[in-house]
Amino acid sequence: MDKHDDSKANEPKASPTTGETHTPESLGLKPKSDSVPKNIDLQALVLPQDFGAMVGLEEEPAKPTLGRPPKQTFFSVNPDESARISVGVFKDELDGESYIVAPTMFDELAGEFAPKILVPCITRQGATYYWPIRLAGSDGRLDPWNESAIRIVNKHAGQWIRVVSHQDVGAYGVITATGHFDPPEWPASSEDLLKRALEGRVIDSIDHPVVQRLRGVL
Repeated sequence: MDKHDDSKANEPKASPTTGETHTPESLGLKPKSDSVPKNIDLQALVLPQDFGAMVGLEEEPAKPTLGRPPKQTFFSVNPDESARISVGVFKDELDGESYIVAPTMFDELAGEFAPKILVPCITRQGATYYWPIRLAGSDGRLDPWNESAIRIVNKHAGQWIRVVSHQDVGAYGVITATGHFDPPEWPASSEDLLKRALEGRVIDSIDHPVVQRLRGVL
């Protein structure tokens, strides 16, 4: 019995209808190739370690968050009290965002905002926050939550702390880090840091979307 010739399996085959012989090339198909390109130098394509300096890239500092640092994150309060600022804060109940109300808009938004002090904080990862803490009213009274917050930032400024909520007593508690960590590196300009935090967060005109929504225009 003749041995089967496997080479015939690769020969061009004629179409059963036209009788024409087709090859992969005539059908627009590229033959497979198992060869590996040898003219590509992978090491020559790797970015150098000083790539940023080569193209003049400069990392933009992250915008500070207007809010309290996360409860599971250790942070430090800036001990420089001059870096704090007392402002009127409007809390948008729709998206949870906070806005600063300019004094020229106090009458327009009367009863919609609260006097608060913005306390600068920084996490061990370098993220910056401005913790809005409510100030006492004209009667000098303050709720336990904000009273405990004021006490914490005054007593533990400069330390690495974590703030937790004690729902049973309605106040904040503090946990001090047991490790020995270097003090935080604050940005050189507290004023510039605050300006970046308030960018796009100031209500200073009746044309502001928040005011327009409260007026029923939007």
